[in-house]
Amino acid sequence: MEPTGSIRERGQRLAWTLIVMGTILTGSDVAAARDPVQVFDTNVAAGGRPIPGVFALRAREGTTRDQLSALARARGCAVKRQLGRAPIFLLRCAPALDPSSTLRSWLAAAEVTWIEADFLDDDGEATEFPPEGPDDLTEAQWHHRNLGQTVDEVAGVPGADIGSLLAWSVTVGAPGVVVAILDTGIDAQHEDLQGQLWTDPQEAGAACADGLDNDGDGWTDECAGWDAGDSDADPSPHKLPLLKANGDTCKRHHATFMAGLVAAAGDNALGVVGAASGARVMNLKRLRTESCQGSSLRSLEGVAFARHHGARVIVMSFSSTTYSALLEEELQHAEADGVLLVMSAGNDSGDVDDLSQARFPNHYDLQHHLIVANSTNTDELSSKSNYGATLVDLMAPGSDVTSTTFDPVELYEQRSGTSYSAPLVASAGALLWSAFPELDLAEVADSITAGVQPLPSVDCAASAACVRTGGRLWLPGALAEGRKRALGLTVHRAESACDAGGACELFVTVRPARPVYMPSSLAGALRIDDDRAGLTVTSGASSMSAAGESIVNDVAFTVTADAPCRDREVAASLQLSFEGTSQTLDFAFQVECPEPRAEPPLDRPPDGAPDEGPAAGDERAAGCAGGAPRDRSPLMWLLIPLVARLRGGRPA
Repeated sequence: MEPTGSIRERGQRLAWTLIVMGTILTGSDVAAARDPVQVFDTNVAAGGRPIPGVFALRAREGTTRDQLSALARARGCAVKRQLGRAPIFLLRCAPALDPSSTLRSWLAAAEVTWIEADFLDDDGEATEFPPEGPDDLTEAQWHHRNLGQTVDEVAGVPGADIGSLLAWSVTVGAPGVVVAILDTGIDAQHEDLQGQLWTDPQEAGAACADGLDNDGDGWTDECAGWDAGDSDADPSPHKLPLLKANGDTCKRHHATFMAGLVAAAGDNALGVVGAASGARVMNLKRLRTESCQGSSLRSLEGVAFARHHGARVIVMSFSSTTYSALLEEELQHAEADGVLLVMSAGNDSGDVDDLSQARFPNHYDLQHHLIVANSTNTDELSSKSNYGATLVDLMAPGSDVTSTTFDPVELYEQRSGTSYSAPLVASAGALLWSAFPELDLAEVADSITAGVQPLPSVDCAASAACVRTGGRLWLPGALAEGRKRALGLTVHRAESACDAGGACELFVTVRPARPVYMPSSLAGALRIDDDRAGLTVTSGASSMSAAGESIVNDVAFTVTADAPCRDREVAASLQLSFEGTSQTLDFAFQVECPEPRAEPPLDRPPDGAPDEGPAAGDERAAGCAGGAPRDRSPLMWLLIPLVARLRGGRPA
């Protein structure tokens, strides 16, 4: 397993290669770095299909819609609407206009910083396996608890699951944590999803159908989600056709299946239970109803809606070969707002590290997004799943998993694909933010990847078909890593008290960085990391009990030196174990030896010295002559008898 910090060290994620142009695309300044016409030509050369006459532009700050409308009329176009309150506007131009000329004309306007055409998706997630209805829905949910049950004629491996039961002892999710599913639209009437979907409190009740933008966010009547495909407030899959124009099946079930994996209701004696059943899912449809097709700009609006309306996680189980600078930029804005982006790796049995086969949104320039491969009930990488040592982060169950579906007869189905692995990882993000709301995006992403169960089958040191972390999603591990990051334990104080022989007692105080729940007890083990120190830990407390919710009590360890005491700084580490996880705290402490004892001066002249008697004015003289006692310090009174005995006399 990689160190958690390495999630930042994804060099290949910071660039993708335009094979046709031979140009390297990097960074987030998408407008300045590339020419929209070149991007358009490259997308077309890669097989992309532009939607005639449909464009989106980003306006320069301060530009009004009226100004853009005037520009549009002069170019045979019309400004259809603004994307929320963002400076992004959707255009409709005459379909007969040459796209390249239109792009150049708009880009020449001082009011425009970027413009791009809308491209249809190429259904990169189209590969799925034939559904088979399970006989026993409880046993069929092997991804929650794998006891070795047989699924699709394959006996499972006990423990090859995501550890849901252990995770649910911590949290099942909180209603305030929202997972947006940007897909085909969720069947909100499904028996296992009623009450599990996000609603906008500012557009609820009568405001839901009054035709007004009551909350002033640029969307109207969005009380239960948004249909970015049709630009309306009804994201239901009921509107979609059974077949596309080319005869392919329209995957109307797709989003409903994903929603059940995340948040199907628990403890209702119906069907299945989601991995984060206490959380809520946001219904975002990105397909145009008449064609059952998505596009880059429809996805852009879905991401913008989710970000503006408080989604903590966005799941995107789709891909395309066409690049969109505006969609990349919007995803970067989402990350900047702390949104976890989870994407499916795809079902082409290929290595997505090959940038000549770049797919989007997976290959956009992002820092904390998670790309998920598909694992089987035997903890193997599915033969259909994509993989990648750099770009694919982890795998999660996605083969023959059971969830809710959109069908008038069958309410639950068994399906396979990386599309269904991604929602389980999204659920991990929802559980982490439910249990530890103080975590930031990087801490949540790192907790998920650091908490995986390592598996030889996807270890990049042993297999070319591997994932970056070399492991499978493990919810208990993610939560344990999240607790560690939420606590932020540090050594607050380390002080020693030593004797002349080198025996030291070390006192250590550990404190959390945040005033959050403290574990009831921690097991602590001290290790001296400096071999030259000559110190050995001989005894110490086996547990550290929490004092309230903000500090861990002092713990004493006995440290013995191999030689007499000498002052020095010693490097050490404290290994803490608590509630299913462990953490090593590195620190240093100072060994300070006691000062050597000097022989005190005698109160009488040394042998052979003349006894001159008390000098005139010597206040001690009276004491010697039987007058007032000498003014001696308490320490001196204790030392005089000892000195007298050594000299064979009696104290004066």
